[in-house]
Formats: sequence, C-alpha cells, structure tokens
Amino acid sequence: MYSQRGILRLPLELLQDILTCLADPRSLACAIQASRALYYSFKGNEQHILTAAMTNCIGAGVLREAQLARDCSPPILNTRVVGYPVDPHKMVGEELEEEQRTYLAAFLLHNWPESGDSVRKSWAISDALALGKYHTEVILPLKDRFIKAASDPASCTMAAKLRKGLEVRSVTNLEEERICRALYRFELFRRVYGCNSRLEWLAGVAQTFLHKFAPWEIAQLGCIHDFLGEQITPVFNDIARHDVVWGNFRVGFDAEVDNGTIQNLLALGLEEILAIIRLQDSPYEARRKSLSPEEEAPYVNDDFLWFALVNLEDDAIDANLYSTLYSAPPFHPDPDPGPELTWRLSCPQDRSSMSIYDQHDWISRRWGYVFWDYARLQGLILTGDALTSATWEPRVNPVRKPEPPPSDEEREASYQVRSSIYRRGGRGYWAEDDESRVQWLEKTISS
Repeated sequence: MYSQRGILRLPLELLQDILTCLADPRSLACAIQASRALYYSFKGNEQHILTAAMTNCIGAGVLREAQLARDCSPPILNTRVVGYPVDPHKMVGEELEEEQRTYLAAFLLHNWPESGDSVRKSWAISDALALGKYHTEVILPLKDRFIKAASDPASCTMAAKLRKGLEVRSVTNLEEERICRALYRFELFRRVYGCNSRLEWLAGVAQTFLHKFAPWEIAQLGCIHDFLGEQITPVFNDIARHDVVWGNFRVGFDAEVDNGTIQNLLALGLEEILAIIRLQDSPYEARRKSLSPEEEAPYVNDDFLWFALVNLEDDAIDANLYSTLYSAPPFHPDPDPGPELTWRLSCPQDRSSMSIYDQHDWISRRWGYVFWDYARLQGLILTGDALTSATWEPRVNPVRKPEPPPSDEEREASYQVRSSIYRRGGRGYWAEDDESRVQWLEKTISS
C-alpha cells in the first residue's frame, strides 16, 4: 500500500509516462478508474496516452489499417448467413442505394489516407476499447491460425520447410504485422464490398479499392482469402452433406473457396468467420444453428473477393494496367524486401500473368509466400528448392490430397432421400443408412 501511494505521488508527467506503457486500452481504462490521480493524469494528455495504448496493443505497423476498418461503416452491410428477406436480385431502395454510393465515394476518394500517412490523432476511449478488444479477440487468434496453417507439414512441401524454419527462427514482429494488416484489409474490403450482390455498380468500387495497394499487398490479401475459405469450408460442407433442410434445397456439399455460398460466409466478416471456424469440433446441432438458423437455403454471393481478385488478374493482361499495377507503391512501406522480392520472382518474364491471384499460384498462397522476411526466404525459395523459372511454376508438391468430390449418383441419391424425409416432417442430421438422429416434427407434412 505504501509503494502504491508513493507511485501516485509522482509528478504528473511521470504518471503520464507510466500510463503510456500500459499494454492495451483495457488496462488503461482499469487504471484510470482505480485512481483519481491516474485519471487526472490521463485527462491531462488524453490523446497521446490513448494513441500509445493503441500502439502498444495493435502495433504501429498495423494501427492505420485497423482504424480504417473500424471507421468504415457503410449504410448497407452483409450480416446474414441465409437468404435476405427480400429478393436478392432486386435492387435496394433508391434512397438507400444513393446513401451507400455517397458514403463509399467519400470514404475511398476523400477520407482514404495516402501511402505513409499516419493514423488519426483523435480517439474516443470507447472506440479505443472496442478496437483493442476486436484486435485481441478476433485478429490475433486468426493470425495464429494462419501461421499454423501456412506451416502445416501436411499442406505442401514448402509449408513443411517453413515449419522447420520457424522452429529455428520464430515468427518476427514484421511478419506478424503483415498478417494482421492483411486481415484488417480483408475486413475493410468486406465492409466496402460485402453487399455487392444487390448493387451491381459496386464491381467498380472493388477495383478502386484494390488499386490502392501494391501487387504484393494484393497477393497477401489473396493468401488471407484462401486461408479463411479453407478454414470454414469443412464446417459448411459437413452441414450441407448431412442436413435434411439443406438436402431438400439441394445444397452442394463439395463447396470450395470460390463457391458463392462460401463467399457469402466470408462476406460476413472476420468475427463471424472465426466463430464458424471454432465450430469445427462442436456438436452438429451447434454448427447447424450457426449456419442454418432458419429453414432456408444458404445465401449465394458470386461477386465477392474471389470474383474481384480474378477479375483484376484477368484485366492486368492490358499493358497499361499491367504497368500501373507493376509499379504501384505499397500502401504500407515495408522495411523488409522479402514480400516484394517473392512477388516479383513469381511474375512470369513474358508478362502472361500479374501473379496477384493466378490460378497456378494456389500452392504458394497456401504457405503464405508473400508474408515472410527476406532472411527466412533465403532458407526457403532462394536456395534452390523453389527457384522460379520463366513461367512461375513453384517446385513444391501438395502433400495433402483433396478428397474426391461426390459422384453425381451419390449426390442425387442424398438429395432424394433427404427431400423425402423433409416432406415427411424430418429435420436435423441424416447420414447414409442412418436416420437415427433425424428429428421428427409432431405434425408431419404430407408427401
């Protein structure tokens, strides 16, 4: 108690210095609530102390992207797992559509910071607390999962080599910050573009967004996109294979990351994606309630990030656009040349591909090829195992073999049986030769 009182008797400037060393906004809030002296010290230099707490929590190299994602709150935002209450092919009201258009134009054209600009200087403590919580509870767990997936020895040869490298030299702060920035950019993209299936003009907005980044930064976004899709796809496919309601709707149960149903789940944002990922080992009923809360088919979004990345890759065949993208400066200048060097090595010398989201680069995206420091890459791709040739053909082999897709006969038989069960009043889990877990409604529906 004496030492605590002694600390509180320190000069104002020293108390403020102590507050700037706290790990996150939550610790700061607890401190200023516990002591009147600390509260008055905080109020004496509030913005400086808040910025320090945010920097300590999120990192100076990530804070700008985090703030952009937090600030982006368009009038229309995709938050539904299943179908919209209105026809998704109908346009939203003209007034709301114009409000959306005006907001995005202001955000992307007028409020968007230039490369190298610092984050905003004014914070509300409530915003700092919310963003700090989001970073700790959503971004960091996804970052850790990405590193684990990228270095999974069963994934591909390069991932196995990366795992060995990480055992010798752990993930650096720069590498972690790159992953976090890409996660925030994904969240930012879904806020800008997630409702595009009802607003056709948003396709142009997606390209405006992507053009604000250097090609290796876009490739980083592609890696995150594939990672998130691969994380949620097993949960989705398991429900689609066994759920009676989805069987009645003939929902495909071999979806991949480019499938519109998976794209719609990705458009829900990182918080919802993490919740779905964590359902992997949950009981079936918990997974079903999350992905199929109503007796509806899953919503399909064919125009989300996969569509935008593929379009950009295809459009880059144009010589002018290729030159523009090839020389684009990074949104976040990186002190380490590793990501840019790896991307430039991946570009075919004949300019047949921009290697932003090329179909042949999927195996490279699997181990996060544009996220690692130059020193780490020296032990991976620069020593002979994956040297690039004139056309980018990474010499890595997948280790994990994908399961064969169901045959047309298997698929049709599953739909027929589940549809019959649905009409007779059955719901819940069905498996071939096992209807023991089907739940029957009291009043059956006549077939």
